[in-house]
Amino acid sequence: MLPRPLALLAALALSGTTGVVIGLLPGRAQPDAGPGSPSVHVAGSGTAAGRPPGTPGPPDADAAGGPAVAEGAFVAFVDAARLPVPGLAAHARRTGLRRYAVGHVIAEPGGCVPRWAGAAPAGGAAVAFGALRGPFADLRAVGGEAGLVLGGPAGRGLAGACSTADDLAAAYRSLVTATGAAFLDFEVRDGADHAAAERRARAVRALQEELPVRVGFTLELHPYGLAAQDVELLRLTHRLGADVTTVNLLAPVQAPEPGTPLPVREVAASWDQPAGRSGAGTPDARLRRVAAAVRVARDQVAAAQNLSGAGEAGRRIALTPVLDEPHGLSETDARKLSAFADRHGLAWLSLRGVRQDPAVTRILWRTPA
Repeated sequence: MLPRPLALLAALALSGTTGVVIGLLPGRAQPDAGPGSPSVHVAGSGTAAGRPPGTPGPPDADAAGGPAVAEGAFVAFVDAARLPVPGLAAHARRTGLRRYAVGHVIAEPGGCVPRWAGAAPAGGAAVAFGALRGPFADLRAVGGEAGLVLGGPAGRGLAGACSTADDLAAAYRSLVTATGAAFLDFEVRDGADHAAAERRARAVRALQEELPVRVGFTLELHPYGLAAQDVELLRLTHRLGADVTTVNLLAPVQAPEPGTPLPVREVAASWDQPAGRSGAGTPDARLRRVAAAVRVARDQVAAAQNLSGAGEAGRRIALTPVLDEPHGLSETDARKLSAFADRHGLAWLSLRGVRQDPAVTRILWRTPA
């Protein structure tokens, strides 16, 4: 195994890089706690943040499903390739954040063995999975939790590398028992691989029969919602008895073209309306296109998992914008995303990509000034 150092990422956007969905709510955070406190950087934020003593943190996670948390929560993504393992508990106390997703876990070349995606840090050994058990336990002690993100854009996933569902379940079990992860989130890029999807579903069901681990999927969001292969993946997983109650939608967001008035931010080109259509370039139109795609995906999830309707499906949807520019979201954008998440009862919000202005991330974190 080649686990690597960890760095917190959280940035609104749906992108092909990676993502975990979470709920965006208004709020603000305080400056870093100062010298001597462990430094943990949350992606998408300009600085470390703090929460005044006595301010309540986000509600506890739901008992079932993927990295499901109560409505209005934020899930911070920790990139295991960037920095040394952070003090998650200390970061949670400073910021008020309580949910962390650490990734990405892929397969060793040629084997059914988990490792971190990417190379080990220069001049040092990669952190072992077992080294996360202490930080995860410390986080639980302050009312938080952490889980693992499997798959992603780099390397081969375990579901494709392991030849049987039993072997795959053993690999998942080793990760959960070594780290004490509360959940596993599968960032699937091989949705068209039916054999891998079936192995994953059977392995997840076997794992959930043994351990109280929750499971979610992170899938790319397109202008038309989810790809047909991803809808079939959800349907197959449900049919084979695996419990998946959170589907995190990754949405890529790009900066505006030169001349576009700030703070408007352009959604990726593939989301644009046809040239010449009225209102296609306005800020609200861009946000509406993202919102429309989320609503389509919500209905697809409801159908794939035999849910009763939009309300139940909305509670199983998370949204993660992926940003490639430091000013990819304005404060106005963040408030609109937060309001949309509230209005539709989304499970949680998250951020990926380039660090954003602290004022923006404070809104999404919903931490007070």
